[in-house]
Amino acid sequence: MNEPWGRYDADCPDHIIRLLSSVPEIPHSSFAGKWRRRVKECKAAREAAHEKARDLQPGAVLRFNRPIRLSSGMNAQEFCFIGRFRRSLLIAPTADRNLLCRLRPCTIAEATIIAGEKP
Repeated sequence: MNEPWGRYDADCPDHIIRLLSSVPEIPHSSFAGKWRRRVKECKAAREAAHEKARDLQPGAVLRFNRPIRLSSGMNAQEFCFIGRFRRSLLIAPTADRNLLCRLRPCTIAEATIIAGEKP
């Protein structure tokens, strides 16, 4: 598979992008250009989510647009940020702070931070 075939995967590492020819050199390059824009947008969104996650302080309250179903069967839309564990963020539903959950930093992009961000 190559770019002109219209790839849908937009999570391409930078070192691979640097190996590719410039778009004007590719015949029928419309798909390649669109795909590279999606890759760039995906990277920017990922970096923004990680920046948002770095700004979280313990006690911050996160609200998601839709309820999240947890493995315990509970549905929760609001969570409290507890801290970091390796590459994950530890959160707990505000309704039951004893129920710890792990969250990938990129998932923070879907949440609104209500309180507890760095000033």
